[in-house]
Amino acid sequence: MDKPEDPGRRRFLKTGLYIAAMGSGVAAFGAGGPLARMAGAQAVQAEAGQKRLSKPFPLPWLDRDGNHNQTPGPGKDPSSIFHFKGMVARANGFSGMGKDNKGNRLAFGSSATDFSFMSGLYWAAQDARKGAFSHISLALFSGPAAPSNLVHDLHPGTSAAGLFRTVPVTPGRLLIGSNGRSAELELEDIAVMDQPGGPFYAAPSLSARMSLRVIWKALAGQKVRYEDKCRHFKLVGHLAACHAWVKVEVPYIGFSWQSDPIGTSKAAFAVIGEEVNGKYYDEEGTLAATHWPL
Repeated sequence: MDKPEDPGRRRFLKTGLYIAAMGSGVAAFGAGGPLARMAGAQAVQAEAGQKRLSKPFPLPWLDRDGNHNQTPGPGKDPSSIFHFKGMVARANGFSGMGKDNKGNRLAFGSSATDFSFMSGLYWAAQDARKGAFSHISLALFSGPAAPSNLVHDLHPGTSAAGLFRTVPVTPGRLLIGSNGRSAELELEDIAVMDQPGGPFYAAPSLSARMSLRVIWKALAGQKVRYEDKCRHFKLVGHLAACHAWVKVEVPYIGFSWQSDPIGTSKAAFAVIGEEVNGKYYDEEGTLAATHWPL
């Protein structure tokens, strides 16, 4: 027999959509507005997919492109999963270089290059589950990292459950320091897509593979505490230094690229810490275990 519907889950899904609607302007998100209708339809679809597949819930609000996502930054929720409790780290705004199989030097980075991990408890199919996930997104540029120079945009797409560019992490591929101030993520031969023309709606895509290694290390004296009661999340942790090494292959067009050694890259923004959001934020209000009380 199925478990009774959890009213908290639906309440938070609706709450997140309401906040997204209120925060983006009356014209687009007002009652009956096009983005409000889009958000509602996507939320219903995401919840149906989550029930069917027992996958984590995506964030209930939308970014400017209509995805269940939030661009990383100070005060922002770094998790790609809603109803989550555990360790999280995210980084974007990378600057780095690499070389393709024809010897061409291509830059990677900008806000379009974005890596994260989430490891802990998540609510799915009316039950608490354990797991680790990673948000991965890589942009390659011919010349400076600017939209006009974008030549490859690689990511895993959006899952049937609505998770944006997020994949499961195989056990043993994520190492977190005992004090929670450092972490190393290593993914190998992950199936992704390449959208050479950019990640716009219905853009042509090619099958690709990606391997990566990302290292986060907390910065001394850079404690942070992010909390948004409207969006039901709290993070306690540190700003961090972050470096990434990435390798990609796009067999259909005979393209491959590998970044320079990991120490030559760096992220403009990175954070690592412990988070609760969604139903766990509502139930606990505080982190179960905090390495850095503020």
